[in-house]
Amino acid sequence: MEITIIDKSALIGEKINFNSIVFRLHPVEGDDKGNITALWPLLVTIVRGGAVKVLLDMQDVDFIDSRGIGIIINSAKHLRTIKGDIVLINISEKISRIFDVLNINRIIKVFDSEEDAMHHLKFI
Repeated sequence: MEITIIDKSALIGEKINFNSIVFRLHPVEGDDKGNITALWPLLVTIVRGGAVKVLLDMQDVDFIDSRGIGIIINSAKHLRTIKGDIVLINISEKISRIFDVLNINRIIKVFDSEEDAMHHLKFI
């Protein structure tokens, strides 16, 4: 698992402004063979810790099942209750077809580039 914190000016005095931090999560190939469910404990920890904006880079994810989809949807629901969001980038064609069939794109924003995703999260 690879975590990157994209932080322009999150520190205000001694407090962290979570509204300006984007947590970029990238499950790598060795993480349970690219299965998104390996991400769940980390995602829960980050969100419960105060994260508001999450960018999930799915470049090395080659498998997703109903549990993985549920993880992403439940994370999105929770983040939206606290005025946050989760977005996806770099999804494979295989996973994109699954998302299309299930209309996941109506629930979760999927972007072609990190730049587009960051632009969206800028207004959250």
